Amino acid sequence: MATQAIVPVESDPLELTQDGVEKMNLRPEGGKSIVSYIRTSDFPNLCDSLRGSSHEELVECGVLDANAKEIAKYETERWIALDDASPETVRKVMDEMVRYALSLENLDIWAPAPKTVKLLKDAKPLNATDVWMWIGSVPHKGYGNDIPCVKSRGLVNKSPKQLAELLMDSSRVKTYNKNSQGREDHCVWQLGLANDAESTFGRGETKVTRSINKAPMIRKPLEFISLLHGRKLEDGTHVVVARNVSGPISNMSGKPMVRNEILLNVHVLKPVEGNPNQTSMVNINHLKSPVVPIMVAKKVGLASATNFLKDIRSLK
Repeated sequence: MATQAIVPVESDPLELTQDGVEKMNLRPEGGKSIVSYIRTSDFPNLCDSLRGSSHEELVECGVLDANAKEIAKYETERWIALDDASPETVRKVMDEMVRYALSLENLDIWAPAPKTVKLLKDAKPLNATDVWMWIGSVPHKGYGNDIPCVKSRGLVNKSPKQLAELLMDSSRVKTYNKNSQGREDHCVWQLGLANDAESTFGRGETKVTRSINKAPMIRKPLEFISLLHGRKLEDGTHVVVARNVSGPISNMSGKPMVRNEILLNVHVLKPVEGNPNQTSMVNINHLKSPVVPIMVAKKVGLASATNFLKDIRSLK
């Protein structure tokens, strides 16, 4: 059974919507509600379906946080307020985010990295140590379109289910991310990768997480606030997706930190035929960080993607 609207960082009671479903009610000291938003302008089907509905989750840009001034330059940007979103809207957001994430893998936006060019030219099958890499640009003209994204592919000796559970488990992030100083579940709609469409908030597991990383040669810790979602598909593939959440929910410790944005993070975990304990893992990473200049974003992205796969493979 799905666990709904858990708020582990605050002790205030949860409010109930008119239909009796618990909703998140995050309140810092002073009692003022915290509202967080997710960018949805690259999900046109979602925006169209909500426009004119009884819900008021669709909001204009320029009303969010410290990044609002920069984001507001993109007139097409649209957002959904997560904290007050109905179960129906949460389902639509997750379904559209998964649909968009899966579509990116095979779009004509990717150019293979030099080492991958040779491997593809030789027509050699992917082996257990290969990391195939591509560089691409997102298929829209909105926020973050000037930042390259990276796609990687490799084999991992774990089942898709095991990998999905690993990636969704905040307590295990440090086992494969050497720079991690921890990740916490900020709030949870529901738990369980196997939740079906009849679950209150739709398929899969959905939550907002807060991560802190400490990168080499960067004095301040790096903070990430993300909507994290994972689900199982009908063919046994598992998908884990993440996107930045905007709003004044970050840095509750008060310590100096650098806020980073996961524009989109995708893990497509496909079963390998004849080997149930092996996964063909495809990762797509699109990150905006004030400590990574655009001129070196490609190099940093390729190195990070390679290290991620190597670290995942090293787990016992």
